[in-house]
Amino acid sequence: MKRLSLFVAALALAAVACGGASAVTGPVEITATGEGGFDAAWSDVFSLAAGREFELTLTEPAFEQAFIDGTAGSDTEFTAVDVVISDVGTITYDISFIEPNRGNELDAVVIFAVSLTTDGDFIITAEEAEIRSAALSLDVPPFLLATFNDNLVDSLDGQRFAAGQGREAVFTDIAFETGQVILTGRIESTE
Repeated sequence: MKRLSLFVAALALAAVACGGASAVTGPVEITATGEGGFDAAWSDVFSLAAGREFELTLTEPAFEQAFIDGTAGSDTEFTAVDVVISDVGTITYDISFIEPNRGNELDAVVIFAVSLTTDGDFIITAEEAEIRSAALSLDVPPFLLATFNDNLVDSLDGQRFAAGQGREAVFTDIAFETGQVILTGRIESTE
């Protein structure tokens, strides 16, 4: 019994000396991909303790699924969704849809520039927004641009997942790599 106690004590000392399981270092890494990706990832983020840092990677398939989920039940039938994330800070939505009440198939392209203020707020600017058909090219109407913008904000800030939990995500950095956005931040208590 004495040997077992000494062995357990030696393991505990070795764990403390090496930084052990009790040492918390670096942000928790979470990735959102594909169907259910945003919901699962944001749920994981908001399950972290207040003060805990996170690094959340949001992929193109997750943005595409979030757009599909966010527009379900709308009057507009979206037939194709392609999201492209560039390493220069832009997120491009290339969407095909059926025009409500007319039945024309149209394509919309909206390019957003995304950045973060020093206070951790997102700055989202539509750099380009147009609708194309076989015969013409038009500006994206405000209602459709609002749909894109609201969906993007909801995808990036995750605040709808924090409702009623007494905490919020405070963002400290945003980075872009081809195909993904990486958000760094921490969870803070709002109570």
